[in-house]
Amino acid sequence: MGIVIIVLASISAFIQANVGFGFNTMFMAMGPHFLPYSVAQVLCFSGAMMGNVTNILPRIKRVNFRQVLAPIISYSVATFISIEFSKGIDTDLLRRILGVLLFILAIYFIVLNGKIRISPSLKNGIIAGLLSGVGGGIFAITGPPVVVYYLSALKDKEEYMATVQTFFFLSAVSTLTLKLITGTFGSCSPMWLLFLLIGVAIGNFIGVKTYSKLNVDKVRLCVYIFMALSGIWIFISG
Repeated sequence: MGIVIIVLASISAFIQANVGFGFNTMFMAMGPHFLPYSVAQVLCFSGAMMGNVTNILPRIKRVNFRQVLAPIISYSVATFISIEFSKGIDTDLLRRILGVLLFILAIYFIVLNGKIRISPSLKNGIIAGLLSGVGGGIFAITGPPVVVYYLSALKDKEEYMATVQTFFFLSAVSTLTLKLITGTFGSCSPMWLLFLLIGVAIGNFIGVKTYSKLNVDKVRLCVYIFMALSGIWIFISG
């Protein structure tokens, strides 16, 4: 099982280090096939946060905290409301709809790669956070709205990576805290957490090497391609 966790964490961390998000999507796509779902959730959130920290620390001075505050506040509000709203709704159908929308949006963004301009305004930041919170509360997919916003609002790829990783770290802390308080999280062996850390370290090490060779346009294209693939996977898996 240790090898499985290391491999899953390595692949997930590599994706996150290159496009700024995707650890949760990749890990939860495969993890529950090998682990109890509650354990996979614990490892997923823990691994994503490990990856966030290792991506933030070398770039801590590049974090645009002004661009984090409004989205994270609106995200938290929207997540709480959408969780309540989604009770009793057929989430499998909603996830399939989300998959189709993600794929269509990704293709649209690929065609217009580099031509999309979203101003870094308070209003747009709040909207991005709200959409991300709705996606997280109903679909457990938080990445695309804020990633698209930050890609356009932040022109420097290091500022983008530092800022988006900070947002995801804070959103993960919020979600993890809520789950721990409500007792909806499982537990896992400390040894598995060690395997997870090893996998995240490997994936991040390789990911940072490849990310350094990418320009902003390539980073943007990688994000959109991964978004399209995520949409296909979500639609198929339901």
